[in-house]
Amino acid sequence: MKEFRGGIIRMFEQGKSGYKIAQDMNLHARTVNRIIKRYQEKQEATATDKEAKYQEFTRFERDGLLNLEHLGGGSMLEAPPVD
Repeated sequence: MKEFRGGIIRMFEQGKSGYKIAQDMNLHARTVNRIIKRYQEKQEATATDKEAKYQEFTRFERDGLLNLEHLGGGSMLEAPPVD
């Protein structure tokens, strides 16, 4: 089945249904849909990891300002809260 995965995913990304892919490739529909499901789960996990990465930053005070620095680069200065 490994040799079919790339083709199944490519056809799915082109908009074909799992049922139609199974017919075209002469495979069982459950097998095709399982491959598609795993692919989608992997894509969702990758997207979640990327979102978490963009939320990571460090905080420290410099020159009386709170500096928020993103671990991926870039920073932003904020004025301290006024009492």
